[in-house]
Amino acid sequence: MAIQAKPLSQIKHQRVFVYRNLHQDCWSVKSKETGRVVAHADRVELSDVEFKVSETGRQRVLREQSKNVHAGLVGTLENFHSRGEEYPSATYINGADADSKVSITYNPYKYAHFVVRETEAPVSHAESAVLQADKKVFATNPTYLEEGLIAS
Repeated sequence: MAIQAKPLSQIKHQRVFVYRNLHQDCWSVKSKETGRVVAHADRVELSDVEFKVSETGRQRVLREQSKNVHAGLVGTLENFHSRGEEYPSATYINGADADSKVSITYNPYKYAHFVVRETEAPVSHAESAVLQADKKVFATNPTYLEEGLIAS
């Protein structure tokens, strides 16, 4: 179902939950306040980010071998670019460039948490994150989970 994206001015600086929409090949931006999807986007920029995985939802994926919405990023919406909208590829929030960001990934079949792509170190939070059209997620200053908190 296509939705009409809310203007950025109406939702900027709101807390949102962002997840990969596999059916529409984009990011879905869901308002934490209303619980409704307010935009489908090719690119999303967040600050004060928390990486969330529902273990119950992840277990359902493992059991049924069928993906469902159970993981995403909660953060303050700074910017988004609607599907098909052109945007400069080198824009980053807080003046950061690509070299200061780490690539983050999540695969429910391999990990119980979001992890740094290169090291597989689990992360819980980040100062900011950029979610790109090519499905890549980059985070600035991630907070790593402590050893005792890592689910096996």
